[in-house]
Amino acid sequence: YAKSTYVKPRLIVAYRSIESLAITIQTATILETIHAILRVVRSSPANNFLQWIGRTHVIAVAAKLATYVPETKQYTSAEQMPSFHALTALAVVFFWALSECIRYPWAAVKIVADSEFARNIGAIQSLNRVLTWLRYSAFVVLYPAGFLAEEALLIGCLPFAFSRKPYDIAMPNAWNFSFTYSSFLLCVLYAQPVGFFALYIHMFEQRYKKLGGVPSSSGTGDAAAAKQKKRA
Repeated sequence: YAKSTYVKPRLIVAYRSIESLAITIQTATILETIHAILRVVRSSPANNFLQWIGRTHVIAVAAKLATYVPETKQYTSAEQMPSFHALTALAVVFFWALSECIRYPWAAVKIVADSEFARNIGAIQSLNRVLTWLRYSAFVVLYPAGFLAEEALLIGCLPFAFSRKPYDIAMPNAWNFSFTYSSFLLCVLYAQPVGFFALYIHMFEQRYKKLGGVPSSSGTGDAAAAKQKKRA
C-alpha cells in the first residue's frame, strides 16, 4: 500500500524556512543586554532584557506552538488556522527585521558622524540626518504593526495551551511548584498592551527631543520657539 502523505500549507513551509534563523538571531540579541550592563552603550539593561525575553518567547515558543501542524492533520475543535498563524509569525519577523534594519545602520552611522574626522563631511552628516529621522519616525507605524502581529500570534497559541497543556508543571513534584502555560499566556496578553503604550509614548518623547526639540544649525529652531513663547 502506498503511504499517504500530507502536504503542509505553503505559509507553514515559508515560515519553517526562516524559523531557525529568526530564533538564532533573536537569541543572539542578548548581547544588547550584556553591552548595556558593561556600559558599552548608554541604555537600560533592564529594558533591554525585558524586550529580549519577550521577543524570544514570542518567536521561539509562541510561534512554534501557533504554527504547529501535526502529520495526521487532526486538530481539536479549538485548534484552527495554522496558516493564518504562520502569516502572523512572518509578519512579526518582517516588522522586527525592518525596524532593526533602520536602528543598527543608524547607530553605526551616528558613531562615524560624531567622530572628529567626519564632522565636516557633508555626505556622512546628511546620511546621519536621514537615518536619524527614520529611526525616530518609522516606529510610528512599525511599533503598532509589530505589536498587533505579536498579540495575534499569542492569541493563536491559546487553544494549544489550553488543550495540549505544553510546559505545564503539575503538583505534586519535588519543587512543590506548579506552572500553567495558558495562565502565563493570559497574563502576558493583559500586560503587553500596558508595556506597549508606555514604550510608544516614550518613543514619541524621544522623537520630540531628537527631531522636534533640537534646533537646526541655522538657529531657526530657537527663533521659532522664542516666537511661540512670546505669543503664549
